[in-house]
Amino acid sequence: NSSWENFELIIVNDGSTDETEEVIKKYAKADKRIISLTQENKGISSAYNTGLRIAQGEIIAFLEDDDEWLKDKLKNQIAILKQFPSVGLITSYAYIIYPNGRKKLYQTRFQGLLTKGSNCQFLEEWTILSLSTVLINKSLVGHFSFDENLKTGMDHDLYLQLLKNFDFYFLSQPLINYYFDPQSFSRQNFWVKYIAEYEYLFSKYKNYLEACPKAKSRFYKTLGSCYLLNHKLDKGRRLLLEAIKAYPFNWKAWLHFLTSLGGTNFYQKFLWLKRKLWL
Repeated sequence: NSSWENFELIIVNDGSTDETEEVIKKYAKADKRIISLTQENKGISSAYNTGLRIAQGEIIAFLEDDDEWLKDKLKNQIAILKQFPSVGLITSYAYIIYPNGRKKLYQTRFQGLLTKGSNCQFLEEWTILSLSTVLINKSLVGHFSFDENLKTGMDHDLYLQLLKNFDFYFLSQPLINYYFDPQSFSRQNFWVKYIAEYEYLFSKYKNYLEACPKAKSRFYKTLGSCYLLNHKLDKGRRLLLEAIKAYPFNWKAWLHFLTSLGGTNFYQKFLWLKRKLWL
């Protein structure tokens, strides 16, 4: 139902074992804009790179399998590219849809242009909700790819790669529906997966983080929280203290550290309550 009709839709089936492939083929047969690929299960970064390798367009937009573009998503973002030729990546607001049907507007901290090289500012805020909000001007950016060592943080890794050389644009308009599912793959035992992911990102962008105390503090706080949830209290607390040392005004790091003194079960209850109130 997109109001922008000139597109190719590349669907990469990353080794699913249900009827996904048959369903895709049915739609591809009815609409020649749909290109269907199936590969053995290699992870989401590999699936994205497979799609990028065969994409013919000068513009690339992403749609994760549990999100939904609104009708004018492509049209409105492409209009920004025409208005701002220096922009390499565009993102937007989104609607978060909860399992009970409640709808919430997600707004980014930035609006309009974020100029290239603003790594500290971006790392401190980290405000792109979903890769599904993102459109990339491939004609300007050229070849790019996802780091296949990453399973969950590959989108943020990509943003940091691109922001070194290209402007971003934050469109203050909701253009996708983001369906929040507490049981989704990315949220299942996330603290186990995120430890390896964050330690890898931390080593990869160490120079950036050393120059950005607030961002460094945020990384340490997130990593410390994951260790606490993994019942590694001493390691988690040490990382939270590193977060406080990097940026003493990080009140969230203080709150997490003080709550961790009650032990893992108490800390888990604190996070459950925090998320409940946030929802």
